[in-house]
Amino acid sequence: MKIQLFSRLKPKENKFFQLLHEMGEITIKAADLIVECVQVSSHRESIDYYRLIKDEEHKADAVQSKIFEELNNTFITPFDREDINNLSASMDDVVDLINSCAKRIMLYNPKQMPSEGVKLAELVRESATALLLAIEELDSFKKRPDAALYRKNSRTYTKIVDTAHDTPSGIGKSIRRKRICSRQTI
Repeated sequence: MKIQLFSRLKPKENKFFQLLHEMGEITIKAADLIVECVQVSSHRESIDYYRLIKDEEHKADAVQSKIFEELNNTFITPFDREDINNLSASMDDVVDLINSCAKRIMLYNPKQMPSEGVKLAELVRESATALLLAIEELDSFKKRPDAALYRKNSRTYTKIVDTAHDTPSGIGKSIRRKRICSRQTI
């Protein structure tokens, strides 16, 4: 009884869920644009896509700044403020990396994108979609995660790793090195 009364009196800050959802939508939009960008055939089109992705990157930076500002001005957050900040910063980093890829495509103007590059772009989009689904579940998240959502994210991660291992450019080696380094810092 006391717990129910306390939870009714506790202020709820739903703005974080809305801001994280907005960041997730920006991430999906940027991922959609990079998928289209890796399939263009002219330099002019790659410049146009770079500009569109750059606009999304600026939007992501603005939302990240808003989240950080709200975290500093809010006493009670729906879950740990450090987790909110890490999640939003990670999504912003994804958009920054998408922007970086589009910039390289624009600068180096490859004649034809390798099929692995197209696959990786599609996996980024699939991962961004799975991330938005997870963000939508945060508000109603209870004690254990949805098993279907976990399985989908696990399949996406497996596809990313498998695709990276199959590339001739050694992306798989970089991922393995990063995984080893991140384990050593824990």
